[in-house]
Amino acid sequence: MNDWYRPIPFGRLILVHRQIWRAQRGVLAGCLLALVAGLLSVAAGMATLSGTVTTAMVGARFAAFPVLTFTLLWTAVGAIAAASPFKSGWAAVVLTVAPRRGRWLAACMASFLLLTVAVTALFAVSAAVLTAAVLAARGHGLAPAAGIARPMGVLLVMSVVEAGIGFLLGAATRSVPASIIIGYVVAPVLPMARFGSADLGRWLDLNGALTALSSAHVGGLTLLSAVTAVALWAGVPTLVAWSRLRSSLT
Repeated sequence: MNDWYRPIPFGRLILVHRQIWRAQRGVLAGCLLALVAGLLSVAAGMATLSGTVTTAMVGARFAAFPVLTFTLLWTAVGAIAAASPFKSGWAAVVLTVAPRRGRWLAACMASFLLLTVAVTALFAVSAAVLTAAVLAARGHGLAPAAGIARPMGVLLVMSVVEAGIGFLLGAATRSVPASIIIGYVVAPVLPMARFGSADLGRWLDLNGALTALSSAHVGGLTLLSAVTAVALWAGVPTLVAWSRLRSSLT
């Protein structure tokens, strides 16, 4: 590396990428779609509550379909975010003079995950307000709306993991359709994989791993297989993306 080269501080590099996302319409559209779909499912779910509504009921209802709807789309949004620098061409411009390509990719992913956290926080606040409004309109008290706070940790973890894996798939394939096929078609099929009497599927079950990790009561072999599945789904695309960055830009 030349003596005159001074890398941009990592924090500033993240801020630069954050500005770039504002110009990526596909990423912004994906974030908006996840937000709207999640809020619609919140309204539909809370409107069907009947009888004496409790905090536990609201928390359980929110942790079911609304959380699933909101987090489900983040794999696709992550793929769009990772593939867009290569599809738009600005990655090729930057990386031809960037001696630290892995650092660039890490900053790109970190900035996108910060965006994910911000949209998730906006969804959580909006969902709480919407839940209170729906409960009030149906004659229930406002206090049960506090039940939404219970699954917030699960919501955040699942959103970040789904977005991160989607981003890594997009960075590895540099193709949104290929990433979507892997994330939404291949991933659900892999849990059925077997090799003789060995159940390989449990070690590749991403959805099952996320469900297990979001549970407060998980341990032993279940915890090990869940951690292994997430590590494989994150590690393999990372290695492929890193290899492609080091070899070429095409």
